[in-house]
Amino acid sequence: MLHFDNKRSDLTVMTISFSAPPINEVVVGKTFQPLSRFLVPYYGRFWQLVQDEFPSCEHAPALTDPGSQPLVELITGSILPRVWYVSDDKTRLLQVQSDRFHCNWRQTDGTQTYTRFETIYAQYQKYADLFSTFVLGQIKAELVTQRCELTYINVFRKGREWETWGDLSGLFKNLRLPADIAAGSIQGALTQLQFGMPEGAGKVVVSVGSAKATATGEDVIRMELTASSSLPEPDSAWEDAWFKKAHEAIVQSFCDLTTDEAQQSLWKRTE
Repeated sequence: MLHFDNKRSDLTVMTISFSAPPINEVVVGKTFQPLSRFLVPYYGRFWQLVQDEFPSCEHAPALTDPGSQPLVELITGSILPRVWYVSDDKTRLLQVQSDRFHCNWRQTDGTQTYTRFETIYAQYQKYADLFSTFVLGQIKAELVTQRCELTYINVFRKGREWETWGDLSGLFKNLRLPADIAAGSIQGALTQLQFGMPEGAGKVVVSVGSAKATATGEDVIRMELTASSSLPEPDSAWEDAWFKKAHEAIVQSFCDLTTDEAQQSLWKRTE
C-alpha cells in the first residue's frame, strides 16, 4: 500500500496555477433534501430548457451515499433515475437526480485543454440556479442544500509522468515504492487519506490508485481529490464562499502531496 505523510500547511489565498495541469475531470455539485414529487416527466421538461447547449440525454445509475438506498417512487417502488445532459463535444455534462445536481467538465480523449475553475463554477451557478427556479415553478418546492462537493480528477499517464512504479517517488512527496518486489512485479496500488478543512468547513478526501484510461485502455495513475462541506449555513452567500474555499483546499492539497519538480517540469506551475 502507498503511504503519504499528510502533514500540511495552513491554506492561504490561492495564487497557484498550472499551464499544463494533469486534470481529467472536474465536478461541481450539491445534494439536497430528496424531491419525492420530482418524477420522470420533469427531467424531460428541464431538458427542454438546456437542450440547445446539451443536445444529448442519457440515463445513469442512481448515486447514493454510503449506507443509503436508492430513492424510489412511492407508488410504484421504481428507482428514481439520474439523468445526464451532455454537450455536443461531450466535454460538459449536467447530472440531475431527485436529491442532487452536478455540473462536470471532462476530457474525452485526453487532448482537451482544461477549462479553468472560474469558468466551470460559473456554468454550475448558471444551471443550478435555473434548476432551482424550475423545481420551484413545477412542483412548488425549494431546494434545501444538505452538502456541497467539489471533485478534481487528475490522470498521470504511463510514458508521460511515469514508466515504472518506482517512478512514483518523482510524482508524490514522501512516497517510496520499488518497481518490483521479491514476490513479483507490482501491478497496481491504492491509497486514501482524509483531512479536515480549516474552520470546520468540511473535509477533503484524496484517493490515489492505478486505473485504465477510459478512451485508450492505457495504464494510468488516478488521483482524485474531493472536498465536501459540513452542514450548510442558512445564508445565500454561504455556498459561493464555500466553493472558493474548497477550490483552495484542493489546489493546496495537490501541491502538498506532489513533488515540486513534477509541478515545475511536468505541469508548469506558475504563481
